Formats: sequence, C-alpha cells, structure tokens
Amino acid sequence: MLNTTAINDVQNFILIKYTKHQIDTPQHVQKVNLNEWNNYHNMMFNTMLDQLSFLYPQANIHVLTNENEKNFGKIVWHFRPNLEENHGAKLELYGLIDKPAMYIDNDILLIQPFRKRHLKTKHPFNVFQASYKPLQIYTRRTMPFAPKRQYNCGLIWIARPSRLIVEELLNIKEQYFGDREWIESNKAWFNNDEHPVSYFVAKYEMTMRLFKTVNVFRREIKYKDIFNVQSIHYTGLKYKEVFVKEYKELCQARVRIFS
Repeated sequence: MLNTTAINDVQNFILIKYTKHQIDTPQHVQKVNLNEWNNYHNMMFNTMLDQLSFLYPQANIHVLTNENEKNFGKIVWHFRPNLEENHGAKLELYGLIDKPAMYIDNDILLIQPFRKRHLKTKHPFNVFQASYKPLQIYTRRTMPFAPKRQYNCGLIWIARPSRLIVEELLNIKEQYFGDREWIESNKAWFNNDEHPVSYFVAKYEMTMRLFKTVNVFRREIKYKDIFNVQSIHYTGLKYKEVFVKEYKELCQARVRIFS
C-alpha cells in the first residue's frame, strides 16, 4: 500500500501555468509553434495535477498563473496578469505563500512520494540537482565572488518562504543576469531563473542537499532504471514526447506498485 506517512510530509505544492502570447525561444533552441507550445504546457500541467491527486490527495495546490481562473477544490490560483512568460516567473515562488511548499516543473514524473530525508534543510529552500558551470560566463559584470555551481530549479523545497528572498532574487537578476543577448550567446537563456538562485546560494554559503534519485534528468538514466528513482525531469523539447509515452506507462504500472 502507499506510504501515507510520507505523503503527509508535504501539504502544499506550487505549480506554474501560463499561456504564452508569443514564442521568444533563443536562436539555439528548437522553434515550436505557439499553439503547439501552449497545448503541450496545458497537457503536462494536467498530468501533474493527476499525479498530485494520486500521490497527495489531501495536499493544497497553488498555481502561479497569468490566466484568470477561479479556485476549485484544493486548487488555489494566484493570478499575475504580467507574469513573465518564461522560467523567470519562477523567481516569485520563494514568497508566493506563507507555508512550506514543494515547487515542481510540469515536465516531471513523480515515481514515488517524497521522503522525510528530502525535506531536511537548515536553509529557506533546497534544490536537488546541480551542474558545475561557472556563473561568470552569463554576465558582463565582474562578480564579487565566483560561484562555480549552477542549480537546476525544476524542483524546489521551499521550507521557509519569504518575500525578501523574492525581492533579492529579482535584484540579483537585474544587476547581473538581465542581459538576454549576452546570456543567449552562452546558450543559457532558457533557464534564466537558475542564475540568480545559484548566485543567492553561493552568496549566503547555503548547502543544498543533493540527491541522485530526486529530479533525475531523463537523458541520464536508462528506461529500466525509471522505477528506482523518486522523480524524473524530462528537460528539452525532444523529451516531451518521451514524457507523454512514459507517463501513460507509469499510470498503468502504479496500479501494480501501489495496490
């Protein structure tokens, strides 16, 4: 049976759902049709609602959005008409609500519930995966220190939310990471939210608790290993169709695993 003790550890989730009004993908990223992008985004958002309904039926789901929707059930919409229509919108997450919450990108499959060890942190938030990319290459300005790690922000445990964090992240972005042309020349604009967060982590000498089984990139694991991890991130356009296929297979497998 499903471990309900683990389920109750996370009582609030945050998702993002926005309608794009124009395609602004960088030159180095595969172009997609506007309607196609919005349809995919909507489909993956709905799959995340299904996953959370199955694994966390008692949890509240908060949605940061530029769509004027009405609250229903345990879904609460946080309407921002001027929400940035790219990953930069994620900088608002760290102070969206005043309770601990798990943010999850819509292109993630949840294989197992989060465990208590995934939630332990002495810091305001924790991300779960990192790469060794020096942030200095993404800004024309010389930084006062040289952060050597870039953190993936597809999945974030926000243990102690604060609007002060949001304000500082926005200031960091404006000061160092607002030059799209420069960042795009280094093929990195699509994850523009990660740069301010990575800088913030380095500035305050925060230690992120990284897990090999949480927010695992699909491109880095074999299909046979899918059920050995907690969550899988289908980053990149070419993996979106893989996401659709494997989500359907996961739904069928859950009947066997959790019953």
